[in-house]
Amino acid sequence: MKKTSEVRVRRAEPADAPELVRLFRAVAREMIYVYTERVSDDQVERMKVRIVDKKSLVALADVGGRVVGMVTLASYEASKAAHLRNLGISVLRGYRNTGVGSALMGYAVAWARSNGVRKITLGVFSSNPSAIRLYQKFGFETEGRLKKQFRIKGEYVDELLMGLRLDS
Repeated sequence: MKKTSEVRVRRAEPADAPELVRLFRAVAREMIYVYTERVSDDQVERMKVRIVDKKSLVALADVGGRVVGMVTLASYEASKAAHLRNLGISVLRGYRNTGVGSALMGYAVAWARSNGVRKITLGVFSSNPSAIRLYQKFGFETEGRLKKQFRIKGEYVDELLMGLRLDS
C-alpha cells in the first residue's frame, strides 16, 4: 500500500473497544513489534478504562471505515509522574509506512501538548528501525539502552528508551 491521505484519527470511544482489541491482538500475534504476545483479559479491561480516562489517550486511525492503527498515552498513578505519559502504538500489517503511524503520532503529540503533558516516554525494540525513525521524526531522543533485553525470533535485541520533552 502506498502513502495514504485518507487516514482519519480520532479519540476512541467505548464502542470502539472490540475493534481495538482485534487490532492489538493481530499485531501482538506477529511477536516482533510489541511486548505483548497474547492480549489478556486484564489488558482488555485496562484499555476500556483508558478509553474513558481523561488523563490518558486512546486514539484510533481509520482508513476507509476500517480501524488500522491505534496510539495510547497512558498516565501513571503516582503524583510524581503526573507530567508523564507512556506511548504505545500499533499499526496493522499492510498499513505500515503509509502515513498511518505519522498521523497517529501527530495526534498523540498534539493531545499531549494541549493537556499539559511535559514528557512522553516509550520503549522500542532496536530491531524496529521504522518505528525508531518515526519517533525521531517527531523529536524523540534515545535516553537509554537496555542491552539484549528481549529475544525475538531467536535473536537478542536491545530495548531503546526514548523520550520527548514538551516543556522546552
